[in-house]
Amino acid sequence: PIYVLEAQRRAKRVMVTLGIISLVLVGHAAIILWDTHNLRACEATHDWDELPAWSGMPEIFVAVVFGLPLVLATSIFFLRWLHLVVRLTKVLGGPALRWTPNESVWGFIIPVFSFIRPYYVVRDVHDALAPELVPEPPVKVRPSEVGGYRELEILAPPPSRKLPHAFIGGWWAALWAGNLMAYIGIRKAYAYGLPTPGYWLPSDVIYIGCAVLAVVMIRAVTARLVERFRRVRYSSADVLEKHGVIVA
Repeated sequence: PIYVLEAQRRAKRVMVTLGIISLVLVGHAAIILWDTHNLRACEATHDWDELPAWSGMPEIFVAVVFGLPLVLATSIFFLRWLHLVVRLTKVLGGPALRWTPNESVWGFIIPVFSFIRPYYVVRDVHDALAPELVPEPPVKVRPSEVGGYRELEILAPPPSRKLPHAFIGGWWAALWAGNLMAYIGIRKAYAYGLPTPGYWLPSDVIYIGCAVLAVVMIRAVTARLVERFRRVRYSSADVLEKHGVIVA
């Protein structure tokens, strides 16, 4: 149970940093809108001398000073969570995964592999933790604190959470779409010497949506891990073996 609790703690760290990143992105988008207003005012009057010399600098400042450290911290927290979840999935008798914990992490880092493998890793872990793969243990009851042994309280298990593969694919596709829009915006800003809100603003919106999808996905996978542990913990070895569940 200690490792399952640690997985829950790691999941909370990732979700907290994702929430902070979303707030920073909202602020970044507000600055972009303000800068866009200045650009359009100068275009309407054709008086570019009115454009502040520091135009575009606040966006860069927020991205570099706040964005990059938060993205780095979130990436580390996420990979530590994923490493432990993959390890526990194997320990709790999950179907044979193609990935070891280390391979799962490197799949996010190595170029070329990182384009599509992260989707397969998260998808396979999500499916391997399906609660229906482990038999439901006997219903647990306990005497009510008010009525004593005459009144029993049934302990119902938490509802299983299942995400469609398209949801996981949408999370990873949104991340790449945001990266692409941000990259194009940076290239054009460097080429023209002006901010490019037409690319930066959509990338912020996409990143916020990606963060929301990531939070839902992490909560779902962690909940399935907790439910898997509960079923394995309260089932007998004979029942687990009968259903082909081999616990390390």
